[in-house]
Amino acid sequence: MLNGFETWQIAAIVGSFFVAGLVKGTMGVGLPMVAVPLISMITGPASAIALMVVPNLSANGWQAVQAGHQGAVFRRFWPMLLALVAGSLVGAQLLVLLDAHLVAGILGIVILLFVALQVMPRRLTLKPKAERRLNVPVGLAAGVIGGASSFFGPIVILYLVALDLAKELFVSTVALMFFVGMAPMFASLAVHGILGWDELLASAVLGAVPVAAGLFIGRHLRKRIPQAVFKRVLLVILVLIAIGLIRESLG
Repeated sequence: MLNGFETWQIAAIVGSFFVAGLVKGTMGVGLPMVAVPLISMITGPASAIALMVVPNLSANGWQAVQAGHQGAVFRRFWPMLLALVAGSLVGAQLLVLLDAHLVAGILGIVILLFVALQVMPRRLTLKPKAERRLNVPVGLAAGVIGGASSFFGPIVILYLVALDLAKELFVSTVALMFFVGMAPMFASLAVHGILGWDELLASAVLGAVPVAAGLFIGRHLRKRIPQAVFKRVLLVILVLIAIGLIRESLG
């Protein structure tokens, strides 16, 4: 696969991975949402998703460990994690059947509505009692939609923002959710012949180092961002993600 790229394409892919890693390191989210649309313009959507496998799994695995709170995340969200895996297995089987553009458009609209609620005087929040009821259905929904479209982020992020988690707990939780949810999706791509050894090699060579560099710089930026600023920036990123999803649905 590497032999099929020109020099400018390789540079553009590496640059896209670095920017996506920087956003991910700073905010805890945004790696596929930034990288996939940019790289899709060079390689096409299927190849862009396949190129995400090594940087995505390694970045989320590293960030889940580095941010700490693993024990707290498992104790609090284990039903959601199990539901996410189950939903992802189902969604991965639908990956080649569903219209990803339609799913992207619906998610984009939902995100914009959620952000609007967040900035209203009475912001949407969830109580602990509601969290216990919603962990499983939210995990299932996120898994099915993410497995079918590769967009795990929106539903998981919306839910965790509504829970008003502290930023380090948010980063650890979302990274673990993404790592657990995406593994079945990538396995499905391999079964369907979209992800092979050539794609794995290209993913490792082009994506691993620039994403790691972005994560390292972004981690240090995150430590300097107050909680209130962190939340405002996160909402801005959600709006940008929503616009990107809606744009993709119309493409």
